[in-house]
Amino acid sequence: MMAAGRADVLTAFADFNGPYQGRTVTTPARYLSFYSPDSDLSIHRNLAIWPDGLPLLWIEGSEEGRHPARQRMVRSRIPRSGPLTRYLSVPAEHTMVADAAADIVLAWIKCL
Repeated sequence: MMAAGRADVLTAFADFNGPYQGRTVTTPARYLSFYSPDSDLSIHRNLAIWPDGLPLLWIEGSEEGRHPARQRMVRSRIPRSGPLTRYLSVPAEHTMVADAAADIVLAWIKCL
């Protein structure tokens, strides 16, 4: 669709974000901005270029961490960026992680 000049046409696509699978309706351009390995949002891309020594806080919901594919995808690629880098799981589903982790994030920021 992108090559055919239809980047802004609403279309149904597979949605496979972590353990969740389904369909989403969006434009090809927006879909690729999230799922393309070259996207600015790509986990693989960003973890690969994470600067040495820069702390990273990664928080996921407890359900997400139970998936072996996710563990291989994320945990194995988190850089060892010193004592302030954290990989944590909170008891929440994907859409509730931000609420469950708010106090953790604030405490981590204060440590920086």
